[in-house]
Formats: sequence, structure tokens, C-alpha cells
Amino acid sequence: MNKKTLIKPLGSLLGCVALIIASQNLVNANNFTGYADKMQLASSVLSKKTRSDAQMLINAVSANRLSIVKQLVAEGVDINVPAIGDGTALMIAIGENNTGMIDGLLALGADVNQTSVGDGNPLIVAAKRGYLDIVKTLINQGAEVNGAVEGDETPLINASAKGRLAVVKYLVEQGADVNLAIRVSTLTGSKMRSPLNQAGSGKVREYLISQGAS
Repeated sequence: MNKKTLIKPLGSLLGCVALIIASQNLVNANNFTGYADKMQLASSVLSKKTRSDAQMLINAVSANRLSIVKQLVAEGVDINVPAIGDGTALMIAIGENNTGMIDGLLALGADVNQTSVGDGNPLIVAAKRGYLDIVKTLINQGAEVNGAVEGDETPLINASAKGRLAVVKYLVEQGADVNLAIRVSTLTGSKMRSPLNQAGSGKVREYLISQGAS
């Protein structure tokens, strides 16, 4: 990938950051009744100029070009800005199981608790994929084991739903609440999701019950 295609003027990059922050503030400020409304608002704000600028960081991570990531950050790109529909740079590196990039991003200040509307947070991404070593790294770096994200619940609920028994056990050992339920909006109304009622396997269900889930 040519560096010229990734690097744009600093003013353009700062504009990207400002627009994304504005979209997050709008989502938080408006009391929408549905999660879909928040997604639509965030996407509408990000759909034009912002996504093209924010995508530079995403492209560099996906291309495994840490040197370009460093250059972008040095020029003012916020490493923690989420691109709606993709997530943060750290979340993308986790999804690709790229431990070298993950270490590099953490060294550059990537926030292990940064959320992205519709994409979760870093620990949720790692938990649902069953990447135990990455889960351990994130928690060691301060990831909130019971951190909840609207529309994406918690790391434990996601790990449970995917049947990731090893991750479920580790999260519980680290203090994850086996009875922490999150109310979510669905096409048929709202409902509560918990690690137990979302358990994707009998073994996960049995373990959660043994740990007091009800």
C-alpha cells in the first residue's frame, strides 16, 4: 500500500476526529428509545468526509503497517476514534488476531475500554472470538471485565453465547458477574440478556450455574 494513499493533510485528519467526536456527543445527548436510532444517527454523521479520513488508520492496521499507524498518530490522528461499523484500530487488530499490532497499538495509547456503536469494545471482540491470550492481555491492561456496551452487552455474555468455555471461566475468575443482565431492544420488543440465558453450549451453561448464575 502506498503511503501517499494513507497520509492526508493534518487539517483533514483533525476534521475527521472532530466529526466523529461530534457524532458520539449527539448519540449520547439524544434520548432515543431504540438502539437502531442511535446507529442511524451515528452513521449519518460519519457517512461522508469522516469515514474516508478515519479509514486511513483502519487501512494501516488491516495492512499490518505499524509504521504508518505511528506516522498517522504523530500527525494528529486519534488512535482511539471509532469508525462506526468497523470499530477502533485496536478492535480491528483483535478481530484479526494480530498480536504484534495489538502490542503496538497499546504502546501508542490505544484505550482498552473504548467503545464503538454497534461494534462493542476490545474485550467484547476478543471474548466472542475466544482469543483467551488477548483477553488476558486486555484485562492486564485495565479492560473492564463487566463493561457493558449498548447493543453488544458484556464480554461474558458474548463469550457465553459463542460457547467459549475457556474465556468464560477466565472472565469469571477475573470478577465477571455471572448474573449481570443487559436489556436490549429487538424487533419484537425489549428483553434481558444474561450469560446464562444466552449460553451457547451445555458446558458453558453448567459452569455458569456452578458459579451461581440463575
